[in-house]
Amino acid sequence: MSIIEYERQVLRLFQEEPKWRIAPFGVTYRVDTKERVYFDYDNRPILRVGPDGKGEIISPDAFVYFSMLADLLIDFDGHYDPDGLKIVTDVIDKHGLAPELRRRWELFQRDELPDPAWGGRP
Repeated sequence: MSIIEYERQVLRLFQEEPKWRIAPFGVTYRVDTKERVYFDYDNRPILRVGPDGKGEIISPDAFVYFSMLADLLIDFDGHYDPDGLKIVTDVIDKHGLAPELRRRWELFQRDELPDPAWGGRP
């Protein structure tokens, strides 16, 4: 699947279920701190998970330094991964993100969710 086809799949998902736009969409691994940071589609940070596995919700406009962001909906060979949604829902369940995502969704609907610190996707 090409990147264009992949983007179409993602946009279709957002049209059918717009709330996915504010759900965990990408993750970065910080080697220096041994932590993971999850981001939404527009690159707003959501959750920092430390080496001990404990999660901490991060402000959507916080600046998080990272070198590479891995898309949770792409499999190992760069294709759209339908199982990616299960990975996302597992992260939401494991770290109790539902209330925070509900709060962000309400802000998003009112166009009050802050922009990410370094700009989002077009």
